[in-house]
Amino acid sequence: MMLAEPWKGGSPFASYELTNLGSNIRRVKARIHELSVTAEVEPPEPVEGDGYRLEHDQPTNRVRFFFDEKPSDAVRQTLRANGFRWAPSVKAWQRQASASGQAAAERVRQQLEQLRS
Repeated sequence: MMLAEPWKGGSPFASYELTNLGSNIRRVKARIHELSVTAEVEPPEPVEGDGYRLEHDQPTNRVRFFFDEKPSDAVRQTLRANGFRWAPSVKAWQRQASASGQAAAERVRQQLEQLRS
């Protein structure tokens, strides 16, 4: 926060800097609680499929698909449609491991099984 210019008898801070302070405090406390609950839960075991591996990386809070070779266009489209993005740093398709992220990973896994059969 920066002091408002000039400060002569009024508030030392601009009004917009204090407007949502209570809301921001509640939001950060809720996020800390959510992360602490998530850290206590054991991540599921990696799932091996036909040409892929699904992992839950708890330290980075990511769900990742690793493929033995470059996936087909249909598989990449399925991954993108479910919120997964290519991460060259880990050579995997990943997204955040929220409840919806884990549900999306399960959907993709089921669709991969259907495509492979």
